[in-house]
Amino acid sequence: MVGQVDVVHGLYYAVMHGVFALFGDSLVTLRLPSVLAAATACGLTALVGARLSKCWVGVGAGLALATIPAVQEYAQEGRPYALVLAFVVLATRLLVGAL
Repeated sequence: MVGQVDVVHGLYYAVMHGVFALFGDSLVTLRLPSVLAAATACGLTALVGARLSKCWVGVGAGLALATIPAVQEYAQEGRPYALVLAFVVLATRLLVGAL
């Protein structure tokens, strides 16, 4: 299957297979990783904003990301989009820290 889709989706589904094996196949188990990834992305966005400017700018950036309807939608779905967002913000944080 991974030969016909993006690798990130294959990684997400492999992780979710393990999560389902550990915690069962409930709706909470499906959606909780996306919620945690979106929350992580908002926190990392706050760190990037605080690093580039002041602490209040970082808090505003994290809250602004949390209020975007698309982010809220993807945080509630059992799909890899929130996880991808978290990794993109992490990569940005690492880049800003390196520079």
